[in-house]
Amino acid sequence: MYLLVKEPSDDDFQRTGALLYAKVKSLITLLETAGRYSLRVLQSRLLVTLFELGHDINHSAYVSIGTCASSGVALGIDELPLGRWPPDINDWIKQEEERRAWWAIVLLDRYANLRRGSHAFVSRDPRPESLLPVDDDAWDQGVLPPGPPMPMSTPSSTRVGPFARQVQVAHLLGRVLRHINDATQDKLFQRQEAEQLDRTLAALALLLTFQAHEKYGSYCGAMGMVNSALMLLREAPSWNHNHDMIDNGHLQRTNTTAADVADDIIQKYNESDPKTTDYTRIPPFVIYSIYQAGLVTISQSPTTHDARCSSALASLKTILDQFSRRWNVASKIFLSSSSRDLTGYPR
Repeated sequence: MYLLVKEPSDDDFQRTGALLYAKVKSLITLLETAGRYSLRVLQSRLLVTLFELGHDINHSAYVSIGTCASSGVALGIDELPLGRWPPDINDWIKQEEERRAWWAIVLLDRYANLRRGSHAFVSRDPRPESLLPVDDDAWDQGVLPPGPPMPMSTPSSTRVGPFARQVQVAHLLGRVLRHINDATQDKLFQRQEAEQLDRTLAALALLLTFQAHEKYGSYCGAMGMVNSALMLLREAPSWNHNHDMIDNGHLQRTNTTAADVADDIIQKYNESDPKTTDYTRIPPFVIYSIYQAGLVTISQSPTTHDARCSSALASLKTILDQFSRRWNVASKIFLSSSSRDLTGYPR
């Protein structure tokens, strides 16, 4: 926990952070080698994995996610049944803690594959009846909720906690990655699936915009993943080709290009006040959506000296600079309109 909360802006981050990281990794590996598998060891590795993803230790992060998934399956937490309700409070705490650990694995797995542009998931896709984490406020207070956990198929119009919403979004991101990488020959099916995913994601994006204002920071990670999934989907062949198959009604209801999402990201950050925005509370999942927005902006600019593109990239650079104080990976991204490329995002 202490390792994860250390920030690049700390004077001793490079020296003590690297030393502490090496010691923690060695200790976890030693415990696993000795056969000391437990939920606590798994949770420790999950925290280290998030540290790796946020601070540009990428190859290690991918290996860590695979190890976490294998450990979760070995511990039997990959698909927990509901059991009787209401449960004994101690049984509920144990099972909810296990469920949240597994969902954290799924979440990091989908995010890592987004960065790689692949769908080589090490955790299986959730089922519609898979149970979501309970409301975060109830969990933090150790209070048994009035009803049982809701399933993955819970509609977006139903209020759920920030972590449960993040899990739903991660599942949708996984579906988008499969849709793009497992394209079928049936173009009509591809188009229909793309529109269905887009409708769901667009509805969530609208909802999360309001929820992010209500509970600052809690829904930002989910918002970043939704934006990433939308831009990824709207740049896919299934979206940009076969225009005769497009649902015109859907096109009239929503903005339907990746550039629309990029513009919305830039506008929202331009309207925010850096002095009142606590970037330390925002997870690194948001950073990749900013990177994508930069790529889309550059690809849409007519010339290398386009004023609109330069202004947009300047805004994105400012955002990344703010994030780099918390997550090292943000400092690795280089935005350049003159080179018509956006390089430096580590994979």
